[in-house]
Amino acid sequence: MIIRSICVPFDSEEHYAACATDLESFRQHRTEVFAKHPALFPAGISEGFVLHDKSWSIKQQVMRRHIALKATAGGFLVRPSFLLPSMGGRTEAVEKALSLRPWGVPFDALVYVFGRDAMYWYRAEMTLGRPAIVGSTVKQPAQLPAHVLADEKHTGALGHEVYVATTVGGARAVAHLQPSDGVHRRLGRHAERLEAPLPDGGHYPVFPPLGPQDCRTLWT
Repeated sequence: MIIRSICVPFDSEEHYAACATDLESFRQHRTEVFAKHPALFPAGISEGFVLHDKSWSIKQQVMRRHIALKATAGGFLVRPSFLLPSMGGRTEAVEKALSLRPWGVPFDALVYVFGRDAMYWYRAEMTLGRPAIVGSTVKQPAQLPAHVLADEKHTGALGHEVYVATTVGGARAVAHLQPSDGVHRRLGRHAERLEAPLPDGGHYPVFPPLGPQDCRTLWT
């Protein structure tokens, strides 16, 4: 089950604790953050919301607050920015260790320097990719890259042929694992979106995918 959440920055854990228990403080902070970062919030929140319920996180020792939108009755978990998307730890406690992972530092080395165990750091890294792409915080078309490259890589997983669908644009890359029987349907839908006209009447530029020789040429 995908739990929809809103990541909201707070000045400190004490500030979050005060807002989580007081409706007026929460509304005031939401108004201030919404004025600076409207893309963080779902559509309809400007029409109002109610504090739906709350629960105590034993592992993190913080109050978890849920809200419900008046416009759609949709529920969201308000996750303070000092907690990981999985609610499995503090961002301050893992940021230095996880910043070493792009350079191939093994989990056992992270354990030696930062403590915990290898499985903890593995899970902390894996949970960074759990938020649904559909629920990402980029919701304004002007902030999206104009040039997007999409391609797929054929590989295997657990004895089955799979595709790794990759999208690159604006110095960012997104990869998604697909079973082979569904990749063609998804690629067809992507093609339909690329062929759709832009607001100014133009179209997205579409280039043929690169082959192995093309990739070698680019990297040599």
